[in-house]
Amino acid sequence: MSEADANIDAVVAELKSLGSAENRAGMGRFGIETSKAFGVSMAQLRPIAKRLGRNQPLSLALWSTGFHERAFSPP
Repeated sequence: MSEADANIDAVVAELKSLGSAENRAGMGRFGIETSKAFGVSMAQLRPIAKRLGRNQPLSLALWSTGFHERAFSPP
């Protein structure tokens, strides 16, 4: 198992725990497809992105999940 694979589960679990139905409803008002969204606000995402830093393998792994909050910079 690569480092990206080990981290992907932890990051997805963290995003899932931070999401809310209220935020998903707000995303829907802006036309964002919410069936694959956790409902995490940008205010919550930015510190996570800063903590994780630049990590291309992790970014690609997150991107492949298909979740809206999947990546901080697309591949």
